[in-house]
Amino acid sequence: EPERDQTLDEVREEVIAAWQDLQTDNAILTAAEDMVAQLDAGDDMLTVAMDSGGIPQVSQAFGRTGSTDGIIGPELARAAFVGGEGTAGHLQSPEGDVIVFQVSSVTPASAGETSEIAAMMQNTFADQVFSGFVEGLRQDMPIRINQETLNRLIGLE
Repeated sequence: EPERDQTLDEVREEVIAAWQDLQTDNAILTAAEDMVAQLDAGDDMLTVAMDSGGIPQVSQAFGRTGSTDGIIGPELARAAFVGGEGTAGHLQSPEGDVIVFQVSSVTPASAGETSEIAAMMQNTFADQVFSGFVEGLRQDMPIRINQETLNRLIGLE
């Protein structure tokens, strides 16, 4: 069958379903924006959630990458860390759910704790310096490899 445009009668049901899904998504996002505006105006989360038919949930403390139990994902954690205490916002999760959140408290990192990046840098810094030194020597002094001796040393002969 040659390629052709479909008629409206052939795709009517699919078009109606797609339009209804779009209207539903837009209504949910508009409701989320309204909830965030109410939170920014000073309303409390419990009242806003109850008025919209939702159930508020309090999370445990989490870091920039989310919670260790996976309840708070990295997308939500990044959005929450954009603002400070009292900041409200919304986002659409990878699963398609719209989440409205409000940061209730911020706990600054303690000076004694090392971050994952600092630990990684501490573990790899010496290797990077040594690699840079060896590479500099290779550029300054030509190196010849005696393949026969190397093969004997590593057991290939």
